[in-house]
Amino acid sequence: MFRNLAGDTAVDWLATGIAETLTVDLRRTRRVRVIPPDRVRQGLRLGDAASPLEVARQVGARYAVTGSYQAAGGRLRITAQLADAASGETIADLREDGALGEVFELQDRVLAGVLAALGEAAPDATPVAPPPERPGLDVFECYARGRQRLHDFSPAGLEEAARHFEQALVLDPGFAPAHAGLGTCRMFRHIGSADPADLDAALAHFERAAELDPGLPEVPIRLAYLYGRRRRYDDARVAADRGVAAEPDNDEAYYFRGTRHVIAAGYGFRGDYDEGLADLLRALELNPGAGAAAMVAAWACRLRGDPEAAARFATLARRIERGTLRSSILTRWVGADTLLACARLDQGRAAEARELAAQEVAALPSREHVYQQSFLAQAHLALGEASLRLGDAARALGEFGAALAVAQAQPAMGGMRWVSIRALAGRARALVGVRLRREAQQALADAQRQAEAHAEAGFEFAWTASAPDAWRDLAAAHARLDAREAALDSLDRAAAMGWANVAGLRADPAFAALLAEADAARRIERHAAPSPVSPALAARLSRLASAHEAP
Repeated sequence: MFRNLAGDTAVDWLATGIAETLTVDLRRTRRVRVIPPDRVRQGLRLGDAASPLEVARQVGARYAVTGSYQAAGGRLRITAQLADAASGETIADLREDGALGEVFELQDRVLAGVLAALGEAAPDATPVAPPPERPGLDVFECYARGRQRLHDFSPAGLEEAARHFEQALVLDPGFAPAHAGLGTCRMFRHIGSADPADLDAALAHFERAAELDPGLPEVPIRLAYLYGRRRRYDDARVAADRGVAAEPDNDEAYYFRGTRHVIAAGYGFRGDYDEGLADLLRALELNPGAGAAAMVAAWACRLRGDPEAAARFATLARRIERGTLRSSILTRWVGADTLLACARLDQGRAAEARELAAQEVAALPSREHVYQQSFLAQAHLALGEASLRLGDAARALGEFGAALAVAQAQPAMGGMRWVSIRALAGRARALVGVRLRREAQQALADAQRQAEAHAEAGFEFAWTASAPDAWRDLAAAHARLDAREAALDSLDRAAAMGWANVAGLRADPAFAALLAEADAARRIERHAAPSPVSPALAARLSRLASAHEAP
């Protein structure tokens, strides 16, 4: 954290620029491990009056670097302090003066001072080769302003950040951090747009950043995610392993590798749920606020038929979302109530599920997040499902209609085609409940036709807006309309994409007749799988949950 002592807003960008540069350069050292900056940034933001040293202790840092700067008349002074986080003792007090245009030389001297002091406190800390040639001051300003807006993690913030990064690349096409920044913007824009061009652009920028600066820490972590989205799972594994090896204390590295495993396993490729959940748990152990890791783990456990573990992960994600635990930019999410509602449905607790989903539907319209519309649609689906199980077919009909409306308003958003299919399948069941069987058959026919047309898309990961969830809902609708073979065939299709949640079927009245039939029950039960949470992982999850239970 670097403070602008002069208060001149025209140079506020230097606070981000200096901190980013020093952080990246420190992360390039071979033995000094640096807490991921987003965790520190969010700790400062959520910690109210907490001092940087208090935040350093909370995130598990042994040392903290803080400082300030003054810029006036074309001159710049940077001061920095290296302190022991536990005792608060200052280990090094550094000050560098020079021209504003010499900001990189001043930063390098501050870095050298920090490393020299760490050499006394940690003798095995050795720097690696210096970074590539520094950019011009105008490029650095564009980049730093982009980073400032990127930290907001809102759709508007991401677009403004992208404009700053684009300007930096106009001025210097070879500046690797700007490529990485723009790649991040395009990566998250793809979540909302589902436009393949955004995914291609993100991948191109990160691959270019890797060519220009192989030592840039964030690059392999992001590449792991992007390769996974492109179903280049072997490339994703290599990139993820590289990210973990480079930064074994970085929760995001484990998150992206774990997500890669879950996505690959769901698509029937070389992925492993056990390995994926182990990585997601490691991310949560390193950063108790790693909300995205808890969300992916909850969905994976539910998909594989362990609603109890799904509920525990979703409960943890819910606490993180509400600010009980600290979160970072890539782990600040929405949607935990929806995932917990789904787990409660699988546990046969429909009344609790309805309450959770209703809370989500009420809260999400005021939340600005790239996943806001996606989870609003998924919350309506969960509320419709809970209403059906509680005998309120009329309300269920309205909720499925609301989910369909959201999906139709955002058709390009990732997973929305599966939301539409799930909503139509749900409407079919609700229409049976209000004794409109012919209309129910038409809704189901529309859902089936859309699912067949979308089958080539294969596995899509947007939590419950996914192919396996849609085929499972089609099975429920066919069962409700007494189409035995079509129901069983739909479950087979779901299972081919990783679904194994037979436990959830037992809690769903739509499947009661099928499960009571011996032959059908055997065909369904063959899809059951052992819990992806091994005894060792279960013990780790229990320790994690116990450590962070609300008082």
